Amino acid sequence: MSYVPITYPLKVTYSGGSAYDMTNADDVVVVSTNGRVNMHDATYATYKPFYIHNYSGGLVTVYPGPGGLIDFASSIALTKGHSSIVLIPIGGPNWFIFAAHMYP
Repeated sequence: MSYVPITYPLKVTYSGGSAYDMTNADDVVVVSTNGRVNMHDATYATYKPFYIHNYSGGLVTVYPGPGGLIDFASSIALTKGHSSIVLIPIGGPNWFIFAAHMYP
């Protein structure tokens, strides 16, 4: 078993626009308005967790990179404020939900 160290300080980005494009440099994205987060291609992702938090109270949709899926889905909806998700790359263009805190 191998472990990926978490390096500090974590890069925290606040997105208040309609869309945010994540990169390998991101660690945490806090979305403060309704919108979307576009993940980058997991094929080229470093093996670390990526944390996305919906702070908007509305809908934030997370999309995988080109040709990818998130847990076999084409997108994941964080439907209410304070919903969050932790994604890790699993090889190829796909992402795996490592942890989630969702409100119904």
